[in-house]
Parts: sequence; C-alpha cells; structure tokens
Amino acid sequence: MPSNSFLSKQRPNKSGYSYTIDPGDNELMIAMRHRLLYDILGYGHSNLIVYNGSTNDIAPPLAGHPKIYFYFSQDIASVPHGVTRIDAEYSFRLMKETSATITKAKLTTLATLIKEFFIVNGQGIQFAKGKNIYSYTDVANGYRLRIYAHQESDALPIIEKMLECQEIVYDPSKLTTHEPLKDNTIVPPEQLVYEKEIIPPKYRPNANVHFRYAYAEIPLLKKPIFLVDTTYKHIPLVH
Repeated sequence: MPSNSFLSKQRPNKSGYSYTIDPGDNELMIAMRHRLLYDILGYGHSNLIVYNGSTNDIAPPLAGHPKIYFYFSQDIASVPHGVTRIDAEYSFRLMKETSATITKAKLTTLATLIKEFFIVNGQGIQFAKGKNIYSYTDVANGYRLRIYAHQESDALPIIEKMLECQEIVYDPSKLTTHEPLKDNTIVPPEQLVYEKEIIPPKYRPNANVHFRYAYAEIPLLKKPIFLVDTTYKHIPLVH
C-alpha cells in the first residue's frame, strides 16, 4: 500500500495516539477511530455552513434587531466535477423586534409562513441565479436585498415571498436593477495559485439554486435558531 494513503498515514497527537486508521487495526479499533475522527472531532461535519467572527463579539447590531437568513444552493448532482457549488444567502431584519421582545412563539409563526412560501412538497423552491442585480431597499422594514438573478422574473418571486412572510406589501418603487454587459458564460483561463493550476470561477455564473433552510440570528444569542430545513442537517422549529 502506498505510504501516502489515508490508511497508512499516522498523525499522532501529543499522547502518541493516532486518529487515523492503521493497516493493522482490527474491526473494533477501526470503528473506534472512525467515530473519533468523524463524529467526536467533527471531521464528518466539514464543509457545512460556517459562522464567522469571534463568539466574544456580542455588540447588538442595529439596536439589537434579529436577522432572518434564507440559504439557497445548487443540487450537488448538477455541479460539474472540479467546479465549486453555487449558492446564495439573503436576509432581512425584524425591525419591530429586539433581543428582548422576540420569542420562540413568534419565530415559530414566522417559520410556518416561510415553510408555506418557500417549500413545496418537501422541496425548496428554485430560482435562476445570474449576473444581474435586483436590489430592494426598504430600511424601515429591514430590507437591503441584493438578489443576483438571471432576469427580473426570477428575482421578484423571491423578494415578494420574503415580504409575504412579514405581511409587507411589495413596492415596485423600492426596486432598482443593474444589468452588466460583461459576459458571464466565458470560462476563465487557468491560473497558477499556490503552486497549482486552477480554473477561476466564472463571473456571476447562471445556475438554478434551491431554497435549503432559514435561520434566525438574535443579538447576544451565540447560536442561530433554525426555522425550517430541507437538508435534515439541523433541528428546525417547524418540520
């Protein structure tokens, strides 16, 4: 077996114990090492959503208004080999709520509406992401949306559904558009990055993305609260 294979690599910690599988391990030891590496140390949870920033940063943003996030991504089967999966995340703030006034009951009501508007037959709705920007600005109601879509008819349903979750009427005067002339179908040439040739991503590529989950961030609360989830990776308020 090659010396650089996963099975033969030894990465002992300070106590001399290796986290990875050794060729001489019996079945029980293999199972123990597997659980240590993937479950306890968390290797199996790699590439999941990452919340950046220090957990010690507790200053409430915008007077402490909770923020609701909507996450979308491509179906993994539609992503070509070697190409990064395209995703999108949009959000609004609950301007009528603060960390003190928001409750589980209120978020559950919101989660029920999100499920109604964004999930059909257990699957998240789809929209065509693209190079054009459709900005919807309504600061009083907590909206500074910038939807990257193929055309206006793709972006509008997303904006309208988010507004409907708060029973806010869509105002076309608050929508602005930007349609760059740059071609987003051209594959960039390879570039040398850290001693390897890689293909840079396309400029704002076109892709169908699906709604996956929604979660709330409440200032002073360190963990997000998942509202709905079609990936079954989280425990949401509404199934």
